[in-house]
Amino acid sequence: MTTHLLLTLCRSPHLSRIASCVVLGIIFLASRPAFAQQIPDVIADVGAEYAKLYLQPFVNAFGADINAGLIHTAKVGGGALPFDLFLGIKVMGALIPDTDRTLDIAYETSYTFHAPDGNRYNLPVTFRINDGPTVFGDTSPGIVTGNIRQTVHPGADGLDNTPDDIVIDSTLSFNVLPGLYDGSIAPLAIPQLGIGSLAGTDLIARYLPRVRHENYGGLEFVGIGLRHSVDRYIPGLPFRIAAHFMMQRLSITNTDSEEILKTSSLAAGLALSKTFVFLTLYAGIQTEETTVNVDYTFREELSAAEGENISFELTGDTTLRGMAGASLKLGPFLVNVEASQGNRRTVLAAGVGLAL
Repeated sequence: MTTHLLLTLCRSPHLSRIASCVVLGIIFLASRPAFAQQIPDVIADVGAEYAKLYLQPFVNAFGADINAGLIHTAKVGGGALPFDLFLGIKVMGALIPDTDRTLDIAYETSYTFHAPDGNRYNLPVTFRINDGPTVFGDTSPGIVTGNIRQTVHPGADGLDNTPDDIVIDSTLSFNVLPGLYDGSIAPLAIPQLGIGSLAGTDLIARYLPRVRHENYGGLEFVGIGLRHSVDRYIPGLPFRIAAHFMMQRLSITNTDSEEILKTSSLAAGLALSKTFVFLTLYAGIQTEETTVNVDYTFREELSAAEGENISFELTGDTTLRGMAGASLKLGPFLVNVEASQGNRRTVLAAGVGLAL
């Protein structure tokens, strides 16, 4: 419904609709936490190896997103007012390559079979899935199949390979995880505050209030960082230089308030900028690392491993990026756009807010 309303308003040619379109677009992007909240419920049905392949694209995109749009200028202090202030929202979108939409996996798990002799046999089965959806894949469930043919008892004569052998001969096929978001870009919107400066240093803060859903769980996000003026040590430069450092954390809990997924991210970079009246152009380089710790209970009823605790760590694939952007300041308002290219993916970002 939100998407339909957004498209309807955006089709209007009237200028009065533009502001509504922008605001609704930001609200739509900000609603994406509902996507992340579904992760604990979905991955509980698969083992570790499957969950790793399923979640890795999320880790890649989320890490690329949250480390984008951290700055919009290299200027720190030195304005008409005795303090710097930015209060606004940053919207980011990591482009999703086709390779992040599907997964192939073969894994072995135990399954209990009812044999012709009336007994139950717990046997290992190798299941396979080809072109199954990742978290960013087709929102229809994937299909996994497993085949088994095994003699489990020699029968009354006690001899193998005789007609009275008890044989399990079965093909299993069932639905597995669907994708949670099938799009070409992974959007994220985060409120951001910048305030300073003290000894040439600004504080950067990002925060999403704790969000809970009775059917999925909870989500909380916080980030804290610093920008420090480098050009203050090199008088006479025709441009500004600043270094920045940022720490960010996302926590996702299940419906029992147990932490299922914890994301930690660190970023450090150097940027320079040049202002031309109302327009500021900036560029920089940044190194970063995003890690995700996953911890949940495997609940798949088809497996004898049900109730097993699953724990593993994933790392985002962006470790270095170059960025370039522009900021336009109109009175107390600032709008900026940015493009960054990491060693593995492209991210687009924009920001709007109050800047003093």
